[in-house]
Amino acid sequence: MFAWRLAKAISAENEDWNLYSPNASPPNHAEALADLQSGRTSKALFAPARRYEGPGSTLVHVTLYRVLQLRDPLDMLVSQYFSHGWSHPSSRWSERALEMRLAISEGKLSVREYCELEIEHGSGFTGSSLVDRIGSISRQSDPSRDLLLRYEQMVLDYTTWSARLGNFLTGVGLSCDSLLDCQPETLELDPRLKGRFFADPMEYVSEFGIRSGRHIRVGIPGDHRRFLNDYEVDELWDLLSERMPDSALLRWSNDGKT
Repeated sequence: MFAWRLAKAISAENEDWNLYSPNASPPNHAEALADLQSGRTSKALFAPARRYEGPGSTLVHVTLYRVLQLRDPLDMLVSQYFSHGWSHPSSRWSERALEMRLAISEGKLSVREYCELEIEHGSGFTGSSLVDRIGSISRQSDPSRDLLLRYEQMVLDYTTWSARLGNFLTGVGLSCDSLLDCQPETLELDPRLKGRFFADPMEYVSEFGIRSGRHIRVGIPGDHRRFLNDYEVDELWDLLSERMPDSALLRWSNDGKT
């Protein structure tokens, strides 16, 4: 995982900062709050996290700085569609999530319909809907202490992305000379996907052998346009705008068409 590799590199440069992470071996992220409260540590790195709340958000005497990275929500929704329908293991799922998996895997729920459902009510795949997760940014973020990064810039222009991150980290007292060395590998599109549009997602599932534990994750920006036509994209953005008045912040100037 890129974020974990990046966190470890930054931690190695800053020995007076303790790294807390669910990816550590053994995981130690649950200890961060207690260590900050007790004074066992005064400088803590916490990464990666899937939620926008940090371990020190409830502490009066802790200054919390956050780096938030977002991906185009439609790319996230399309990826979640295939995860929900096929690739993620379904143990300990709710009845609603299992019913949704059955509808997706039997071809009864289109990509557009799933996206609409997740935006409107949540699909049951995660603990909260995409709208709730992204909406927490506008409700809780503090521009003076939070940096908002975009996944698309990381992929398409890592030099600028890393410079923005480096300036922010340096400003809070962290050394980060290793950022450029951490650049993720260049994403290559599977030749079989180039120029393809799948009106029927079942065609994609069949052709690429999507099943439990196997999903071709296309990290190239704009992947949703392989499964949603222009009208559907505009329709879903209108729906996002209704549910999230600040969603204009999430629009990307580069739609990632390939």
